[in-house]
Amino acid sequence: MPEDEVDILIQKIGLTEEHLKVSRAKGDENEADFLAAKLALLKTEAKYLLAGGNSLESPDVLAQIDFVLSKKKALLAELERNINNLPDNYIELAKYRRIEKILSAQIEYLSAKHRVIAENRRLSELGIYIQLAEENGVDIVPSALEHEAELDRFKPKKREKRKKELVIDFRMVAVVLIVFLLIFSIYLGAFWRKTPYDREIIRSYVIARNHYIAGNNYYTQGEYLGAVKEYATAAAFFNQAKETADLAASSRSGKMNIYFQNKGRFFAVWEEVSRKMIESSEQSLYGDPELAVKAVEDAVDLAGIANNYNDLAEEAWRLL
Repeated sequence: MPEDEVDILIQKIGLTEEHLKVSRAKGDENEADFLAAKLALLKTEAKYLLAGGNSLESPDVLAQIDFVLSKKKALLAELERNINNLPDNYIELAKYRRIEKILSAQIEYLSAKHRVIAENRRLSELGIYIQLAEENGVDIVPSALEHEAELDRFKPKKREKRKKELVIDFRMVAVVLIVFLLIFSIYLGAFWRKTPYDREIIRSYVIARNHYIAGNNYYTQGEYLGAVKEYATAAAFFNQAKETADLAASSRSGKMNIYFQNKGRFFAVWEEVSRKMIESSEQSLYGDPELAVKAVEDAVDLAGIANNYNDLAEEAWRLL
């Protein structure tokens, strides 16, 4: 944690407190309310930095993990509450959304590590969770157990700088599509897993798949407006599948809960893949071809993350 970053934040807190006093003295209630919300958020940010920021030291003892997890959950709840008190156009809102995402990833990782230890699961599974956490912005300070889980094997490889290109590498789109079809076949192969939500999950997923494939067809033909429309529809149905999977998870316990939780995350990542392809289509049509290529690369990377979530879901099902 950089000391100068904390010092700057402390100065901001002091200045905001002074401005808040002035506003209250003037009777400017709107300004006072805004400054009070801003002050609360700055104090939450200070707690976040003092707790390590995006760095996470997770112990290997279950009771200690529970303690760290409770602190992270309380901090996230405080952050979300304070964010909701600020206007949507607040200039630093994006920064706090990033902190929110990192805290959520830290909580998800701690919960997963707790499960791995409590259920005496394979260390290779912990390695998958380490990779997912790092891909969501968490800097894990490895413990003895995490070293044992072959941390280096799961760290994301650094991408070599590419030479500037002015055209889309359509083979990358094919990779995304191939990964999607493989994972899709796995899910449909398990359609007989009956829950009150299963039919709706599959329906939403099938519709999303069809629109995503249609978007790819438009994209590879250079018809970017059609691609944007199809990818947007796919994203909406992936989101619907995710929300229904979350409901299914809440209706089950044990391995079935883990199964549907990870299926929901799988759908959420494919929603993001669709949005990346929308971004690439729009950049190809109106913007920077290099940014269009970068968006496709990001989509391929996200497809790999989705595959990890699917593997975790299938692992949970095999252990039932």
